[in-house]
Amino acid sequence: MIKLTNISKKYQQGSQEIIVLKNINLTIQQQEFVAIMGPSGSGKSTLMNLIGCLDQPSEGELLIDGIATAQLKDHELCDLRNQTISFVFQNFNLLAKQTALQNVELPLIYRKISKKERIERAKEALARVGLAERMNFLPSELSGGQMQRVAIARALVTDSSLILADEPTGALDTKNSRQIMEFFNELNVIENKTIVLITHEPEVAEYASRKIIIRDGAIA
Repeated sequence: MIKLTNISKKYQQGSQEIIVLKNINLTIQQQEFVAIMGPSGSGKSTLMNLIGCLDQPSEGELLIDGIATAQLKDHELCDLRNQTISFVFQNFNLLAKQTALQNVELPLIYRKISKKERIERAKEALARVGLAERMNFLPSELSGGQMQRVAIARALVTDSSLILADEPTGALDTKNSRQIMEFFNELNVIENKTIVLITHEPEVAEYASRKIIIRDGAIA
């Protein structure tokens, strides 16, 4: 479960204080599929970064599975991300000189999994997203939809309970967007993954069981 209580995020820009998020109160239950929507600059990506422990709030409390993230040291936050959270981004975030298999294998290296097990699990994850025959291809040799499926396989390989997806269909055409969202839906319904999705596309948000609208740093 994710619980945000009175969360605010501020930045100092010279002598000016920029308030990005204001008094956010939000609970996301286990196995829920939530879409966060809002115009550009509304604060939705900042909210995603906080939930993903990539940043810390200026005020308020964030609990993930009952753990208060503000009390964790940097290495403990890193462990929490590595063990609990997987990320899927709009621009795929694949390493250009690594094959699909090597990109999927990467999170398991941080977990100090043996090479044999890493390769087996990475192959299995790629097969699940329909890319068993593309595992030795570089990102430049794959289509946009295939690259996003590699990114999803990388998120799956750790078997994390929480998947954070930031505009995962933003760089894809309609057909590939539908395929990716149907896959997310399967992960939620069949595998009980908790999914938090950022999108500005209403048709993509329809796959979620709940929509949260962010405007001017606050929940509308």
